[in-house]
Amino acid sequence: MSPHEQEAFNWAVQDFDLARLNKEYAGASPKEIIRAEVKKQIKISEEQIPALKQDVDAWEKEAATLRLITVSDASFYIAKDFFGDQPKIKAKMINKSGYDISSAKYYAALYIDDQPDPVATSIVSSNYKSIGGFKNSEVVTSSYTIGFVTGDAGWTTLEIVNAKNRVVKMSVIPDSVRDFGDRAFIREYPGTRLKQLENGLALAKSYKDI
Repeated sequence: MSPHEQEAFNWAVQDFDLARLNKEYAGASPKEIIRAEVKKQIKISEEQIPALKQDVDAWEKEAATLRLITVSDASFYIAKDFFGDQPKIKAKMINKSGYDISSAKYYAALYIDDQPDPVATSIVSSNYKSIGGFKNSEVVTSSYTIGFVTGDAGWTTLEIVNAKNRVVKMSVIPDSVRDFGDRAFIREYPGTRLKQLENGLALAKSYKDI
């Protein structure tokens, strides 16, 4: 097989073990397996993608209220302790969602020296049980160590340490927000599945020439 065909074959059988491969494609050549999986992936993707796009739109409307949990005055700094450099974030959370929440996760991205793309990203968690919950209309100040005890080395590179300015931006992850009964307010984000199908469709089409 050519490198292109080898790549296509690896893609086609990535979810198979030997037993399943022999059961579904007994006696089939690699090219026959590729063609069958390409056809299958295109069919599944084209059937499901339109409905998933509508589902993502509906989810975004549901998430809009939870996005009213906002972050301001976020600052990034590097502290030192027994374990070395400790990347830390301190931020003020403002709850205007209309809900009382017990916990939430936030996406954090670090930008340096006016660069357009973040040089480090992470997801941080806040559990508000110890303060009686994060109630609607409240403001809470939280501190985080990125990487827990030993610190995330990706947030303390020389590039970051020597940067002239460092800006951290944070946003709530809507499907992570929990009520006082530890229940999610909304279902898991359907866009992840949509992205998988879109990527799968693009790959399948790239192998149609085999």
